[in-house]
Order: sequence, then C-alpha cells, then structure tokens
Amino acid sequence: MLYDKDIREPLFDFLEEAYGKLRIIEEKQVGKSRADIVMVLPGLLTGIEIKSDADSYVRLSRQVKDYDRTRPMSGNMFRDGGES
Repeated sequence: MLYDKDIREPLFDFLEEAYGKLRIIEEKQVGKSRADIVMVLPGLLTGIEIKSDADSYVRLSRQVKDYDRTRPMSGNMFRDGGES
C-alpha cells in the first residue's frame, strides 16, 4: 500500500527532472481546499493533489472546483506514482 509519504519525495524528484528550475510549496490553501503541492514555474502555477491508496475521492470534486476557480492555476492528481 502506498501512502502520501511514499509518493511525495519521488514526485518532487520527478518534477525537478521534468521541469528543471521550479519552486514547490507544500500544503497551500486554495479556496476551501488544501493543495498537497503547488508547483511554481515561470508564468504557471499548478496545484497537485496526491491521492494515495489510503485516500478517498470524496473531496476530489470540491478540490478540482477550488483549483479551477484559482486561475491560472491548473490541477493535477497523482496516484501510485503516476499521473491520472
């Protein structure tokens, strides 16, 4: 079973390798939701929600709506180390 802690550090490594220079902000309030990660690139904010095996999808709909209201931020979700 994968937990958030098992996904977070490898995800940071992946993002740095894929995007180069970036800033990562953890646990950032976005509307009524909290983004696990906000990735900051020149001209782009991306909210990333990590869903581990231990998580439920109950709040995901609200999280996506909150991310969408915070344009230009886009939202992504990572589960089991892969993008969904």
